[in-house]
Amino acid sequence: MTRAMAVVRMHFNRRFSTFIMPLILGVGVVALMVVIVAMLGVAGVPTSSPGFVEGIRSNGGIAYTLAGFLISLGVQAATACFAFATSLGTTRRDYVLGTFVYFLLQTIYVAAILSLLLVVEKATNHWFINAYALDVRALGSGNWGPFLLIVCAGTLSMQAVGAMFGASWLRFGSRGPLLIAAGLVVLLAGAILIVIPRWAEFASAFTVGWAAVLLFALGLIALVAAGGFLRRTSVRGT
Repeated sequence: MTRAMAVVRMHFNRRFSTFIMPLILGVGVVALMVVIVAMLGVAGVPTSSPGFVEGIRSNGGIAYTLAGFLISLGVQAATACFAFATSLGTTRRDYVLGTFVYFLLQTIYVAAILSLLLVVEKATNHWFINAYALDVRALGSGNWGPFLLIVCAGTLSMQAVGAMFGASWLRFGSRGPLLIAAGLVVLLAGAILIVIPRWAEFASAFTVGWAAVLLFALGLIALVAAGGFLRRTSVRGT
């Protein structure tokens, strides 16, 4: 466990990507949304109308922005320190365990940032101009239970997916990420073919809770895959 915690500390040494970037992205998305809504108001758009509020609460800007960053963070966690850590005597098992703990702590940190922004957003009546950035449907429409569930599930799963891609690259070279991406495309295409004919049924049954369950399942599969790849990776090849 001591070596696993050493891996956690090593990951946290990437201070800018670990601590600063999530804050910049979260505040940046909020600031961008405020600017957009302010410009629309100046242009004469009735930003306080129910129709406008209904539309803007459907935006998923914060989710899309953070997803890309968290995947890249997961890739870095799997690849940046692996050879160095193992050269110092850290076992692959300890590295996988330490990386998982790092993902959990990073998830708590991101959830704390987004929660604080949501508190301020609600307290200021959506930044005083109906700029909805966190109080959106993709994050549970401002309800704390669904909000924390989807944020934690999404943050953890995106890091795990990134780690899976990074570990597959260490294990198989460029073929690894390409094969995984191809497999995901096939699965997505199959899911679309199943869902589209029954869209109304799926839309009525689908909730934030189900989304969180699917994300947690994706994260678990990705973590297991990443661990399997790292256990069989040649350190010399990294």
